[in-house]
Amino acid sequence: MEQQIAELLSFIERFETYLDVQNVPIANRANVFVSSLSAKLYQLLKNLLAPNIPSDQTLDKLKDPLKKHLTPKHLIIPSRHKFLNRKQNEGEGISTYIAELRALAMNCDYDKDMLNIMLRDVFVSELRDNIILYRLFEEDNINLEKTLNIALAMEKAFKGANDIIGREINSMQTFKKHMDKKSNFTKNQKKTLYCSRCTGTNHAKENCRFLWSKDFQVAFDQIKKEICSPKVLLHYDPSLPLTLASDASTVGIGCVLSHVYPDGPERPIAFAARTLSGSEKKYSQIDKETL
Repeated sequence: MEQQIAELLSFIERFETYLDVQNVPIANRANVFVSSLSAKLYQLLKNLLAPNIPSDQTLDKLKDPLKKHLTPKHLIIPSRHKFLNRKQNEGEGISTYIAELRALAMNCDYDKDMLNIMLRDVFVSELRDNIILYRLFEEDNINLEKTLNIALAMEKAFKGANDIIGREINSMQTFKKHMDKKSNFTKNQKKTLYCSRCTGTNHAKENCRFLWSKDFQVAFDQIKKEICSPKVLLHYDPSLPLTLASDASTVGIGCVLSHVYPDGPERPIAFAARTLSGSEKKYSQIDKETL
């Protein structure tokens, strides 16, 4: 039913545009409309207009009964409940998310000013990306347009950084594979014992003196939260240049996306990191940094 309604409304909008483009005389528009309907819609229209016949009506008197019949008035409370609880889906872009919110808000009966306020508040409240969310929290009662501009700019910057990282990783992995083919290793090398807990050598996990406790996990989670907070991360500024720095340790690789200020200092705006796989941990330091 919803698809049928959407198709009808879309058809009427396109039909009205067609009439204007083709300069169809007003006296002929009703007949052109009737001739453009499907058999099913035409029969429905006849039933709605009976005992009158469609050919005797004006264009508005043909459109209105169809629209009224197929688009019953929405209930405000259920419509607002659906709108207020619309979260950004995983992988859903900012533009798609706000477009879906606008569509849901059409049935909520807000006036123009309240509509923009509600769109802004629901948009911010249900964002998935905490970095963008914290950046918007820094602003004091900004309007919907500025909210969207900031969010879209940050999304674009993050996508660009991820593309750069992806290209560099692919390039360096190709280089490493090429170098590995040229390397000669002795067949009878002595095996080194690695600890999967601390990545140290010459002892097994069972004999490792490092044990990850609940207190360590709490401290680790707190540190992760702090480095992603507005206290540490700077908000994205489209007017400033970006720089990407990466490094590797014995257990992982990471990178920092930063702004470079005119007087030289760098301030971070985003972090990314991942753990090395078992085979990657055995690489030399130089090889790890080329991942």
